[in-house]
Amino acid sequence: MYIGETEDIRRRCKAHIDLLKSGKHTNSELQNDYNNKYPFEIIVLPGIPGRCNSEKRLCAEDYYIECFRRRGIKLYNSESDKNIKESFLFYRQGITLL
Repeated sequence: MYIGETEDIRRRCKAHIDLLKSGKHTNSELQNDYNNKYPFEIIVLPGIPGRCNSEKRLCAEDYYIECFRRRGIKLYNSESDKNIKESFLFYRQGITLL
């Protein structure tokens, strides 16, 4: 699973797919799995209601990455994909992971 944020989901998905088809995706593990015909599916996770700035989207991305990691789900995202040093998890006190 790979988690990413975007303002334009169609454009972002097309960019990923084009890079994978051309063999030029920057995530070598994702590219390798694509090349080896592993099933590929795009799932849109719940977003932040209304229009929001990129900082809020990046915080939400970090939140989802952390939620899935804590559940032991393997992600293509690397640790360097963390966007906000003080993650979304600490944005509000008492927040519970999914």
